[in-house]
Amino acid sequence: MKSFEVKVTAIVKLPTYRIKVKAGHRRKDIILTLWRMSVSYLANDEVYEIELQEPFKQLACTEYSIGRSGLAEFDFSAAPPVNIGDRIQIDAYQLGERARDDGNWSGASDHA
Repeated sequence: MKSFEVKVTAIVKLPTYRIKVKAGHRRKDIILTLWRMSVSYLANDEVYEIELQEPFKQLACTEYSIGRSGLAEFDFSAAPPVNIGDRIQIDAYQLGERARDDGNWSGASDHA
């Protein structure tokens, strides 16, 4: 894993989703609004699993994004607390490295 700085290149409010839910005899609409943040970083055609650091990590809808050719995107449940052009720190993993870091990736158990 390595940490490096990325530049926020876009923040876009996605179209609102309306989900109709039937709970018993009542109908309820759930309205969901998502935001997408794009970031860029210097990369030599490497593919990374990109993970946000706090406070962005708590607000993100996904745990990580696949970064290709120096670009990655993240969806948020609220507008991310950052502006276009700002630089933020991220964690970048080689493909499969996150799974090994999570422990027991080989299927082995710690219990005897």
